[in-house]
Amino acid sequence: MLDLALTIMQHVALRIIQCDSFCGEAIIANRSILAGCKHSVALTRVLLLFSMTELAVNNPVALPEVYVDDTARLAYGEKEETLENITRAVLDFTQLASSLKLKLSTKGVIAAKIKKDALKLANLLKANNIIYQVTDSTRDLGVSFFNNPKGTRKPTNQRTKQAKKALTKITPLAKIDRKAKILFTRSGFPKYTWGYQVSGMSKMQWLKLETNAANAAGIPKGKCRYSTLCVAYGPNGHPYARGIRELFVLWFKVIIHMQKTPATCIRRHS
Repeated sequence: MLDLALTIMQHVALRIIQCDSFCGEAIIANRSILAGCKHSVALTRVLLLFSMTELAVNNPVALPEVYVDDTARLAYGEKEETLENITRAVLDFTQLASSLKLKLSTKGVIAAKIKKDALKLANLLKANNIIYQVTDSTRDLGVSFFNNPKGTRKPTNQRTKQAKKALTKITPLAKIDRKAKILFTRSGFPKYTWGYQVSGMSKMQWLKLETNAANAAGIPKGKCRYSTLCVAYGPNGHPYARGIRELFVLWFKVIIHMQKTPATCIRRHS
């Protein structure tokens, strides 16, 4: 109870904005969680627990997938039935968010096997003043969904381009400090690989990532990168081994849920 009391006191305390050594007036900020506080995730889960459980019970054909405040709805079945089920589920979810005084993010998207079905669903929701964007893929920490045979490398290429700056900084540090491998595993590796399940990574991209990891681990040229990196990072930490492990996990998830071809996936942040 003491820990809980201190945590709540932190979150409801007055806030002051500081800029160039100047302090603003104290303000009450009770509409959000404290960014960086290790209790924020726990409080968010407690806030959503009972409501999301009730939502799942009331919508068994469109169960919510929840990653803290990131929520996705995946529905299977015939088109008309699926549209009806997921529309009802989204209306319930919107009502839930409103009752908890939560504001839905504008990042909400709809992805479907057939794009015109996604557009139809978007129009149905729009009639209820609920706005979602239609997309070919979604990528986040929760559920990934991709159904566009064209340009499958685009998400991966965008991500590797963003990660290039971080890896460029980490590699020179490895020459003077072997602890730079921590920077790679905690910063460079996640930035480069998170969300790769959407489109996959080519062998050349894995090789590039392995080379950067070797530099960050201080492995001399000419040495076996694979065996040395397994020792440095552990079998599950090596980029290629990590990719295979994640792939197997995802396939088993697909096998478990694969009863019919997925028709519609919808994601919304709260």
